[in-house]
Amino acid sequence: MRWRIAILVSTAIAEWFPVRERSLAMGIMNVGTAIGAVVAAPLILILPNVHWFGIASWRWVFFITGGFGLLWTVWWVCDYHRPEHHPRLSADERRALGAVLESAPDHGAGPVPRHLPNRVGQTP
Repeated sequence: MRWRIAILVSTAIAEWFPVRERSLAMGIMNVGTAIGAVVAAPLILILPNVHWFGIASWRWVFFITGGFGLLWTVWWVCDYHRPEHHPRLSADERRALGAVLESAPDHGAGPVPRHLPNRVGQTP
């Protein structure tokens, strides 16, 4: 599952950042995920010590973290647009992304079949 997320993030960075800035954007993304893991661990340890509605408290850790993930996914699916189709992109921003939009990869080949990456033994 983790490799699928990395592919989505890499695709978004390739669509939104000029070539010279992509490595910095990927670095910031990697640092952000590491910081998120460090910050989330103590917060998840605090949650079981709070008794929610008289239900076994350890179960709420899964509901709360899963709820955040579900909300993030719904927001991403509903609000993510490629730069050439983004409704809130101003003319100045579109001009700044001109080089990126001109070198945008051709997505006409269609998606990779879901079973294809699973043929590789090292893929989780």
